[in-house]
Amino acid sequence: MRLSNGFKQKLIECWVLVSFKRLNCIDRLCLILSPVNHNNLLLIDFCIKMRLLVIIPLLLTASLCFSQEQTISQEQRDNGKFYFYWGWNHGWYTRSDINFRGDDYDFTLKDVIANDRQSKFNLNTYFNPVLLTIPQYNFRVGFFINKNYNFSFGIDHMKYVVQSGQTVKINGIIKSTGTEFDGNYANDDIVLSNDFLRFEHSDGLNYINFELRRFDEIINLNNVKISLTEGFGLGALYPKT
Repeated sequence: MRLSNGFKQKLIECWVLVSFKRLNCIDRLCLILSPVNHNNLLLIDFCIKMRLLVIIPLLLTASLCFSQEQTISQEQRDNGKFYFYWGWNHGWYTRSDINFRGDDYDFTLKDVIANDRQSKFNLNTYFNPVLLTIPQYNFRVGFFINKNYNFSFGIDHMKYVVQSGQTVKINGIIKSTGTEFDGNYANDDIVLSNDFLRFEHSDGLNYINFELRRFDEIINLNNVKISLTEGFGLGALYPKT
């Protein structure tokens, strides 16, 4: 079937009209200034194909970049995060050998019993910001180097109080005190009365330390997570007697 030239022209014009809506303002201006013919039709077709070829790779690239960014963000979700905690403790001590040394004395007490001294619980002592350091407490602040490792600084504030009235063994010498306790001792018994010795770290047996820890999640069931943690620390005891 042969088409008249007038019908071909109308067909081209209709095709151009549909394609015209897909072009930008510059292409519209070019088409308005030039008559519609087969060359314009090819130009329009070429422009549309070029846009499709350019736009599709850009969309794919954007999609890939977005996915990669999401993956990195998920893997590094804990990087640089800070944490801290504050709590309280009770302590138990094994029997201790304590040496006292000075200008007029040098003696050792054997198998001394000592206890902690946690403050009795009340809201004012435990939650008043001014009194927070009076009870035995644990404090730590740290940050995550990555999702598995974190570095932290902590203080364990404990108390060590020698039990008064107990009988222990004493070895050494005490002199020039002008009291009944002057003398030489060789595995002798002595009562730790208040007039002889009152010894306590009641202002704190403070353990100040730095730690490097590793966390590994071993169970993750809905809202239940169990992690394994291990690490090492370095610190020093700073007692106030």
